[in-house]
Amino acid sequence: MMRHILVWLFLTFTPVHAQVLHHHEGLSPDVDKFYSYWLQPNGGKERYYGCCNRIDCYPTEAKIVNGHWWYRHRETWQWLPVPDEKVEHLQPDPRESPDGRNHVCATTLGWVYCFVAGASG
Repeated sequence: MMRHILVWLFLTFTPVHAQVLHHHEGLSPDVDKFYSYWLQPNGGKERYYGCCNRIDCYPTEAKIVNGHWWYRHRETWQWLPVPDEKVEHLQPDPRESPDGRNHVCATTLGWVYCFVAGASG
């Protein structure tokens, strides 16, 4: 009984923190929301890790070369490969672009966390 009371007190008086939407200058609220809740592909298993840390997701140019996606890296303007396991439409539980554009979440060194192709690819 005492344990139930302690759990109730904990749940009742512990503040609940809503996830803060990431704000990306010039992008729509739909894209901000998508970046805030986009989780890294995990081969159809439950997704645990976020794609975006507020600064590493952005719209990008993308193309297919020999059956694999490449994206235009924001920091270097070079074309870099997207690992197939990071491409949303290749996942059993794919996410769709919120605005029909290509989006990537990548480090300044080009390591890709997540990639979604837009309607025009």
